[in-house]
Parts: sequence; C-alpha cells; structure tokens
Amino acid sequence: KVVQYVSYADKSDDSEGHGTHVAGSIAGESLLDYGDFRRYNGHAFAAKIAFFDIGNSSSVNAALKLPKDYDRNLFSILYKTGARVISNSWGATGNKYDTQAQQSDLFMWENPDALLVFSAGNSGCLSYSQCKGSVGSPAVLKNGITVGAALNDHQSWQYYGGNPDI
Repeated sequence: KVVQYVSYADKSDDSEGHGTHVAGSIAGESLLDYGDFRRYNGHAFAAKIAFFDIGNSSSVNAALKLPKDYDRNLFSILYKTGARVISNSWGATGNKYDTQAQQSDLFMWENPDALLVFSAGNSGCLSYSQCKGSVGSPAVLKNGITVGAALNDHQSWQYYGGNPDI
C-alpha cells in the first residue's frame, strides 16, 4: 500500500496525525472483508500511498518543515514515484498568491496528468465579513483543487428534504 516514505521533517507522525487521517480517508482499506466493514473504506481504497513527511513532531508548535522549492523538492519527488493525485492537508494563513502558490501552479503546468489538492486552511469564519481572505497559500493556486468545509447545523439541511445522505 505505501510505496514511498520521505522522512523530510522526521520519522514520526505528529500528535494529531491529521495527514495520516486524511490519507486513510482517501485510500484506506478495511482488513476485514465481512459485514459492513467495507463501508469504512476510503474513497480510493485500491490506491497506493506515497508520503512526504513535513510534520516536525519534535517542535513545540508542531511546525511544518517544507522545502523552499515545492515544485522540484516536494511534488516532483512524489510524482516520480507514480503519484498523480497529491493531497496536501496543510497551508499558511496568508491569502496572497505568493511563491509557494506559484511553485504549485508550475508543477501543475509541467505535469498536466497530476492534480494537487490543498486544504482551504483553518482560518474559517462564522460570517461573510470574516470570510474574506480565509483561504491561505498555497491553496490559492490557480490550477489545483482547494477543499474546505461549511459550518451548517442540522436544520440547514431541512431545505433538502430533511434527511441528507451523509
């Protein structure tokens, strides 16, 4: 299942294991093949995983350690292993189109058969006026996908028939 592990930051998971959790949601496969265990498989459970460890678990703030050139020293390393969908559950708080977003777009331009997916960030908002600028770099890239979540209560789903399929 795991075809590559690059220990760029260190050789351990952070205390929350967020990237590991997301990888399991995407490509996890239940070892139990009976009952309803298969319903807990990831969306692409037959996929292989290449890890690039950027979580510095020894840091007090669990800081990320990233290479300066995302295109050549991060994404291309995963690409050469065969990765074509590269999930990135990290980002910065600044919402400017900066060097990191440009490097991410460069990778996408050079590798049109690949897809970079970023999290929108952890700077969400409760009102429209707070939302402006809440998506950080490199999630502001132009040629990838940025994934976010919405904070809706159960009653907001009543408009859709009262019983959403979630």
